[in-house]
Amino acid sequence: MTAAAVRLLREFSAWLTLRRITAHGAIAASIIWLMFAFNETTHGLLDRVGNLKGTDFLQFYLAGTFARTYRIAKMYGVSQFAAETARAVPGVHSWNYLPVYPPQTALLFWPLSYPSYLAAFAIWTVFNILFYGLCIWRLSRLYPEIAIHRTAVILSALAFAPFFNAIGHGQVSILALVFITVAMAAYLRDKWFLAGVLLGCLALKPPIFIAFLIVCAAVRAMRVIAGMVLAGVAQLALIILFAGLDSIRAYIEFAIKLPRVNDLVLAVKPYQMHSLRGFWILLGMGQFSSALWIVSSLVVLAILARYWLRESSPDLRFAALIVAAVLVDPHLYIYDAVILAPALFVAIAYARVTKDMLIADAIRVAVYVLFVCLFLGPLARITHLQLSVPVMCLLFFAMTHLSATPLRLTGYEPSAAAAH
Repeated sequence: MTAAAVRLLREFSAWLTLRRITAHGAIAASIIWLMFAFNETTHGLLDRVGNLKGTDFLQFYLAGTFARTYRIAKMYGVSQFAAETARAVPGVHSWNYLPVYPPQTALLFWPLSYPSYLAAFAIWTVFNILFYGLCIWRLSRLYPEIAIHRTAVILSALAFAPFFNAIGHGQVSILALVFITVAMAAYLRDKWFLAGVLLGCLALKPPIFIAFLIVCAAVRAMRVIAGMVLAGVAQLALIILFAGLDSIRAYIEFAIKLPRVNDLVLAVKPYQMHSLRGFWILLGMGQFSSALWIVSSLVVLAILARYWLRESSPDLRFAALIVAAVLVDPHLYIYDAVILAPALFVAIAYARVTKDMLIADAIRVAVYVLFVCLFLGPLARITHLQLSVPVMCLLFFAMTHLSATPLRLTGYEPSAAAAH
């Protein structure tokens, strides 16, 4: 059975020619973006299927409104948040959000609270597209052996389902991708504390911030953790300066109540969750889901810690760190999976040069299948099996068995192994 599986893996990898990948990327990107354009080109606040345009962007827009009127502490009153919703999108019903984001999010979206909701969403969409494009451009510059296949890279980036969902939902996930991409660049230059400061900016997405704290603690990257803590403290000081202690107190009181809220409220679409916790919840493990999530996360962290000590290539280490963070994240939606982009670049780059052909084939197949699983993720609503998660586990396992001579990165000198 093992021999048959290896043969199938190698045949599938050989089938994944550049021409096929480019064609599949073109087909997927065309479907995604034509569907998006058709769905959004309606008059008014609702799209063609009756959803609010931008969906999640509403909560950020409202947060900015509370900041503009110096009422950030009041934002964490559910009834007041709902009343502000009615004023922002009049006539739109059943779109009430819980104010789960921290106060600095309100400060970030303050400037976008001045125009109307749709105008603000359009501006935020343009910024998100530019941010994403800059991240892909920077990663391409880093790995020129991938960048030479420009058409395939562009089409694959456009066909990446998390990117589409981040745009469609008006989320802040692409901003998180920017911080992670720049943090990776700092880490490659041996500026680990600066990398931590940049990762600390992820505090505007608490689950992702917590996930990176956990994986950094597992590998004992103390300089990175110190930078994350400093960035967190700086944001706290900024909030106190502009919004006062009341906003911090209100957010903490609200956050304490969150565990009492049923997962069906916090995870409205569990079939769009793509982490170990979401996998076990969707599988219907009930009261055992939390225990299974903790145990499987500990396995991931143990593998990561062992790999971190063995591997000397900084980009391979950081890529494994990203995938591990995604897996252990307690609340990761499809749009948050956009932060996988740097890890996928690194994995493909090393799969092209490693002498271990089995690992190279596993990475190539896992990356391709992951694209497909993320694209078809909503099918989990029927199957209750989120295939993207075991595929990410396969990718993580393959990456942590990958060891190659550090690549000569454009504009960087390979770093020697160092203790943190």
